[in-house]
Amino acid sequence: MTVASLWVAQHPTPTVFKPTALYRLIGPAAAIGLALLVLAWVERSIALFLVTAGYLAVVLVPINFGWVAHHPAPWSFLPRLVIPGSVLLLAGVGFAVAQRRPRPTA
Repeated sequence: MTVASLWVAQHPTPTVFKPTALYRLIGPAAAIGLALLVLAWVERSIALFLVTAGYLAVVLVPINFGWVAHHPAPWSFLPRLVIPGSVLLLAGVGFAVAQRRPRPTA
């Protein structure tokens, strides 16, 4: 995934990987989702699996609100990261709150 992402970044008009659904599969956000799936499997956490499945759904389904960069700038990619980043941030806050909650002792 890293090699494919670097290829797309270095070649503005790629011949092999076009920024479509295939790029969403090989992009950095999908790599984060796959790493979270592996973590959910290793930890055997149903909650983390559900959060990861939701995150991958947000990443792989194109959600945009008509954001178009008319004048491409070095930071023009940033608005497209708001939604997936917000999902990860809210998931992290949710796990932190769940961990701080006192558990009943048996």
